[in-house]
Amino acid sequence: MKLHIGNIHESTTESELKDVFSRVQGLVSVTISKDRYSRLSNGFIEFETKKFAYAAIYRINGKKLHGSKIVVNEARNMHNQYRSKRHRRWQEV
Repeated sequence: MKLHIGNIHESTTESELKDVFSRVQGLVSVTISKDRYSRLSNGFIEFETKKFAYAAIYRINGKKLHGSKIVVNEARNMHNQYRSKRHRRWQEV
């Protein structure tokens, strides 16, 4: 199951995010995307099962990282949004 991590400070690295979420079992992958224009960052964390993902939401949502309270939610499928490359704002770091 994939989680969306919002309100990440722009200086946060994938390894720091991995350290925070490694407290919960079942961590599979960590990626950070940055908006080209606003310099905001979003993270995506993948867990083996829903049980581990919901445990991460419960334990980590609202915690501070680099002075910003991070928001942890279940990721939504955005397959059809931003189909053309011209409209793509988010890029993986």
